[in-house]
Amino acid sequence: MTDTGTRIIRFLMNPGKSAPDMTHALKTLGGDSMQHGLARIARYFTEEVRISMERGIAKGRIEGGVIGTLGGLAIGGITTAIIVNRKKKIAKHETEGRDILKTLETETAESDDVVSQETMEANLEQSNTTDEDSDSR
Repeated sequence: MTDTGTRIIRFLMNPGKSAPDMTHALKTLGGDSMQHGLARIARYFTEEVRISMERGIAKGRIEGGVIGTLGGLAIGGITTAIIVNRKKKIAKHETEGRDILKTLETETAESDDVVSQETMEANLEQSNTTDEDSDSR
């Protein structure tokens, strides 16, 4: 998962934001529709998973091409074109994630309940510890 995706998850998991602030941010993301805002975030994470899967598959394909015969030179040219195209898609995806994160942060920044980054990380760590404890039972 990208750094931006991880930051969006941490932001959404932060219990310090009030409901009106969060719903306002969702409404802004969705162009005056909370439902569209949630759908936008869902589409972002669906694409995030697809890109992560693709990166793993592409790595295996590239390694196989390197081990190949002289035809590997031709494959190298095609692979370069694919990588450039993929990087453009990833850059567009990352821009979308930053836009979502910026909107969430901006639209909720007016709240008096602003929680520090340390508190957010502590809450996330506590949540992960609780999940691990329940998994071990």
